[in-house]
Amino acid sequence: MLWLKTRKLKRRLGRGTAVERLASAQELARIGREDILVAALAASDPDTGSTAAVALGRAHCVAAIAPLIRHLNDPDEHVCSITAEAIAGFGDHAVAALQNTMDQDCVSGAVRVLGNIGSTSAVGALQSVVDRTRTHRTSVGPIVRKGATANPPSILAIEQLQKIGSEAAVRKLVGIQNTAAEQRYAEELVEATRKALRGLGERASQPLLKMLGEEGADLAAIAQAFCAIGDSRGAEILTAVVRGKRNRRRDALLALAYFKDARVVDALTAVLSEDGASISDIEAAMSSIEAIGDRRASKALAELMRRV
Repeated sequence: MLWLKTRKLKRRLGRGTAVERLASAQELARIGREDILVAALAASDPDTGSTAAVALGRAHCVAAIAPLIRHLNDPDEHVCSITAEAIAGFGDHAVAALQNTMDQDCVSGAVRVLGNIGSTSAVGALQSVVDRTRTHRTSVGPIVRKGATANPPSILAIEQLQKIGSEAAVRKLVGIQNTAAEQRYAEELVEATRKALRGLGERASQPLLKMLGEEGADLAAIAQAFCAIGDSRGAEILTAVVRGKRNRRRDALLALAYFKDARVVDALTAVLSEDGASISDIEAAMSSIEAIGDRRASKALAELMRRV
């Protein structure tokens, strides 16, 4: 009888050998008794809990995702690790539940699982963790302004974006860096984003180069990202925009303020003596020259002021 079989399987799950436990857990999942496995997650015996997590993951029981997430803060590290692996196996099916996790004790574990999933939707969910930090008070943390301390989940989310390292992740890092700097959020948040970009290095270069060529791209934010990874190609492209008098020349002039490169200074000072340069371009060049603080640029600026 099914009830007798279920009883034996349940008993073996809690008392059998490792092989017997796993076989019993998988059979319980097969006969539709995932409820027993969910209950077993809270067993005092960590072997029982970890075995139940493995079986639920292998059975791809979507209904078990929320209970599994609640056990990401299990006192036993092995159970936490197995549970995280089981949730990651659900892929995008688990992203929404992980993103909406409000239990403070589970947030860090949920963020790490999102990093392990690594999909485009997981990247968006990781940004939402940072956004929640910046916009309103939640379990993830309060608004983080300059002078405050960034909370661990937001920093961890940025680290997971670095771990993923996809084009989508690079785009999110650039956006986070720019917004955090503009709105004066915790310095730790800005520095964590720049550190993540530096850690990506060459992996970030191609997405950044692609972004530079896109209509409506935030050139200043991309320039900061290029500086963070130490890639001069961003300065070369922006300098070419300035010298070629292309569209968005003013934006390029302002973005060059983030580079400390002799070629950049040359391009900026050339605008000051350029026949027919617009007032807008001259003002942008002057602003970047002042930001860079190069001695040669200061002389060119003084010369311009004398002419005026």
